Amino acid sequence: MNTILIYGNNKISAYLHTAFGESGLLTVDITQKINSLNDPKDIYAILDVSNADNSLDEASDLIHNTAEIKELIDLAGKVKAPYIFLYREREETHPESPLVTAMDLIKAYCAKTGVKYATVQIEDIYGPEINTSKKLEEFISGITSGSNILTVESDENEHYLLHQKDFKSGLREIIKILSAPNSRPKHYTLYPEDPI
Repeated sequence: MNTILIYGNNKISAYLHTAFGESGLLTVDITQKINSLNDPKDIYAILDVSNADNSLDEASDLIHNTAEIKELIDLAGKVKAPYIFLYREREETHPESPLVTAMDLIKAYCAKTGVKYATVQIEDIYGPEINTSKKLEEFISGITSGSNILTVESDENEHYLLHQKDFKSGLREIIKILSAPNSRPKHYTLYPEDPI
């Protein structure tokens, strides 16, 4: 059975454990102990979703540090699986931000160690089993409570929503591409072309 190792403790990681499990894939949470595998056979991919949750504030852009990113990449090399880094871009990402530093580190360290990798930018995900959109929660709450749901803000037109099925199938396709013998590192975006 193919196994996906998931690093991160948030709504997205919880959803992926359930969704991939229902698809016949085994998922293992390695958030607490990165190198805790007893028998690392048939590892399909390592998903780092610790930075995919938008509830992080600017001061803690990255939950884990560069040493932990290196540990995850080293583990990917050990088990011969691709490393996939999912993230949410903050509104004001500057060249010295922790996210930019992490992306540069991933590119350089994976090249040095020969580990296949992908970086995947995501936005809000919604569906019956997951909702990461605060705006959508406010909208639904307004409808159910009968309160005013129309708010006009300058950034209202810049919200992207991806259905949970599209998120799961997109990730599976990325993993499949990275599993091909001659695949190359790539940056992916998993959200619709146009905002809602």
